Amino acid sequence: MEQPELLSSVDSPQVFVVLANGATQDTVVWLGGEHDLSSAEELMRAIATAAGSGRSDVVIDLSHGAFMDSTTIHQILAARIRLGAQGRKARVRDPSPAARYVLEICGLTHLVES
Repeated sequence: MEQPELLSSVDSPQVFVVLANGATQDTVVWLGGEHDLSSAEELMRAIATAAGSGRSDVVIDLSHGAFMDSTTIHQILAARIRLGAQGRKARVRDPSPAARYVLEICGLTHLVES
């Protein structure tokens, strides 16, 4: 699965959803830029779209995240609960150094897939 082309500005929040297809078993939500309360609704919609896309698991790719706060963490944890109730998973993949730092502070590095 190819990563979507992210905009050059690392500050503006960006969210892309790539739905699962025949070759891919997971639906991926890519986050880029800075994510906080101002981008929470966009992220919530993206995760809902990914979760509603079928029976695939959802991977949240944080590789281009320049900043994220507790609002973003809340959305990730809510997705894990919602999908878990359906027998599916929400996994975190490839956090940027900034995203990994926030996950470490929150004691959530176990969410990152190996």
